[in-house]
Amino acid sequence: MKTDSRRDVFREKCELLNFERYCRMFGVDDQVTEAFYDSKACLCSIEVKPGADIAAIRQAAALALSQYDIDGWIGLKSSNARHVFDQCDLTF
Repeated sequence: MKTDSRRDVFREKCELLNFERYCRMFGVDDQVTEAFYDSKACLCSIEVKPGADIAAIRQAAALALSQYDIDGWIGLKSSNARHVFDQCDLTF
């Protein structure tokens, strides 16, 4: 999975890292081709492979990303989610 942030904002990089981790936990990391955080729009656009498990990817996104777009569907971070990755640990 390719991840990038337009302005390399630390918070966005942490969210992208956590999104990757949740995708890996749910077994869908190989189904996401790209996650690009547009700093100006405050939106992470997620590109997926055909036939991807959209529900699992949305679940990972809802746990990690403040605001995201998957296949034209806009979602927000779940406010009552139990987070596994509470901090941005850059070592894994």
